[in-house]
Amino acid sequence: MKNANTLLLRMAALALLLSLGSVINVGTASAGTSDVKINEVESTSTWLVSGPAVNEDWIELYNNGATAVDISGLKLLDNDNKNTKYSIPTGTILAPGAYLAITEAAFKFGLGSSDSARLFAANGTTVLDTYTWTTHATTTYGRCPNGTGSFITTLSPTKGTANKCPVLPPAVVPELPFGVLSAAALTMLAIAAVWVTRSRNQSLPA
Repeated sequence: MKNANTLLLRMAALALLLSLGSVINVGTASAGTSDVKINEVESTSTWLVSGPAVNEDWIELYNNGATAVDISGLKLLDNDNKNTKYSIPTGTILAPGAYLAITEAAFKFGLGSSDSARLFAANGTTVLDTYTWTTHATTTYGRCPNGTGSFITTLSPTKGTANKCPVLPPAVVPELPFGVLSAAALTMLAIAAVWVTRSRNQSLPA
């Protein structure tokens, strides 16, 4: 009977721990938020788009996953921890392949020439994504290929749309002259012939 009571107590304690584990915040990101990336950053404050200058810093988010993600409560901050983190409003859903550009008018802190853009989980401590630069881009900094690659200077700002990435020239493989290849091939054949001849001679009876 004593053993049975001990077993029941252990089962009850395990059930209690499991129930607590479902409500304790262990500092991990919620499902799907790992697919949300910082995709493009505008820090130069002034750029031209077929007309007047636009004075506005912004950070663009992109859902690189295959399902919609609730990004409510995710937070943005620059490299200054003294600033207040911007919290994305409740009910903000980012569809797969969709973009969300958040402007300085919303997050309040400006982006400097040497700064960072950091995306935090709703707990405000777990970093989901970050990008740091040391000087203003002439256009913007964006992921190339769009949504997945490393950050480089884009061809032009593309707020809320796919990044305009420079097209890299194809790699050029130098070709050796035909005569060089022929000489190398003949040398290889000569070495092989000598090796075969020696092998046959060693196998003949004395």
